[in-house]
Amino acid sequence: MYIIIGKEGCSQCEELKEIFEQEHLPHMYTDRSSIDEKTHTYLKAYFPTYPMVLEAKWFRNFKDMKRHFTNYR
Repeated sequence: MYIIIGKEGCSQCEELKEIFEQEHLPHMYTDRSSIDEKTHTYLKAYFPTYPMVLEAKWFRNFKDMKRHFTNYR
């Protein structure tokens, strides 16, 4: 699952949403205005332009999640 963060009037954001839809990639689109300022400031350090794309990871349970991040390196 991908999370796309865009902003109003961003043609690149609209184009990327279309690509995800055409390719049937699981995603959720949200506008920059729906994100709190602290989170937005943090993300801007990694994504200086829009759209921002984050990948959400799913785990069956906490034990699997813990194992994944313990052995991350």
